[in-house]
Amino acid sequence: MLASLAIVGILISGLIGRDQMLKKDNEPLRVSSIQTSANKKDYHTKSEHKRYRILVLDGGGIKGLMQLELLRYLELKNQKPIAEQFDGFICSSVGCALSGMLLTTHHHQYPTIDEIARMMTTKSVLKQIFNQSRFRMLATMNGFFGPKYSGRSKAHFLREYFDQLRYNQLAKPLMMISWSPELVEPVLLTNWTQHGYEHWPVWMIIQGVTSPPVFFPPTHIIDHNLKGYTYELDLNDGGLFLNNPILPTIIEIMVNEFSGQKPVLIVNIGTGIAKDPYTYNKIKNWGGYHWLSPLMNSMGTLAGIMAVDQIKSFVKDRKKYERLYLFNTEMTASEIKLDNITQRNVNNLEQRGRDLVLDNLEALDQLAKELLE
Repeated sequence: MLASLAIVGILISGLIGRDQMLKKDNEPLRVSSIQTSANKKDYHTKSEHKRYRILVLDGGGIKGLMQLELLRYLELKNQKPIAEQFDGFICSSVGCALSGMLLTTHHHQYPTIDEIARMMTTKSVLKQIFNQSRFRMLATMNGFFGPKYSGRSKAHFLREYFDQLRYNQLAKPLMMISWSPELVEPVLLTNWTQHGYEHWPVWMIIQGVTSPPVFFPPTHIIDHNLKGYTYELDLNDGGLFLNNPILPTIIEIMVNEFSGQKPVLIVNIGTGIAKDPYTYNKIKNWGGYHWLSPLMNSMGTLAGIMAVDQIKSFVKDRKKYERLYLFNTEMTASEIKLDNITQRNVNNLEQRGRDLVLDNLEALDQLAKELLE
């Protein structure tokens, strides 16, 4: 009897604690609206290069480490920062975190891929991003009754890295793909337009676009601007809409704005495609609990595959789109997880990225040459 009462007491206190914990997760981020027009970038400065060069980075959580290996090869090959080898950037999820880092200067210098990779593979940094206490794991049943991670320590990491840098102060045009749970539609966050969020701190926007459901709570941003107008927006991970943000309609927005008469070169770097089959005998008795993990870890993959097919056809039919490079690889279900930060998996993802480089050496060498033309 006493044991049963104790168990009930623990469950009740756990539920109360969970409610308090989730309430803290949902506290909005408030923008301090300062005037930044004097410091914002002029994104319409003409490039001297032959083509308008667009880098498209997929989402995929920890699997973004693979993308760094291909970018490292291009950086070493051309002896130039990635930010100087491309004119525009389009991204989803972790691709947005990497794009933001690539376009942020420290002491008037772009970070190298080595510097970003060292930081993003440091155990303490990974644990800060994917921070889960034992209480949280038990209270949410590891993401079943609430987000696996609070996101607060991730926000602290992003705030430290980007400081008060505003979105329209990044070095190049950037489009981040997000999803608004309130609007129930995708949101294309561009840093060159006047939509009300272009002056928001970079870290706040990246906090939102790297928050997939089940893993992190959505990000609610409130901006009381200098004109007395209040602007609010809820952001989730763009992978809900499209993990591979290479749809022709999305590419066209940037091309129409910036390319002019130049031909266009598009480079898309993925984070792996899950190809493990789910046999009838394996899934015939599955319920929501069983389906949750594979569905979330493969979030946006099917739409991404369809997007690749569309962009191939689109580029083929239009002379302006001169070059298209696609880099991706197949992965197992165990490798496709967004938050597997064990040292073994980190090492495996880095090796997977190096293997992807070796499998595409000829294409990468040709790409490196064209990026400088």
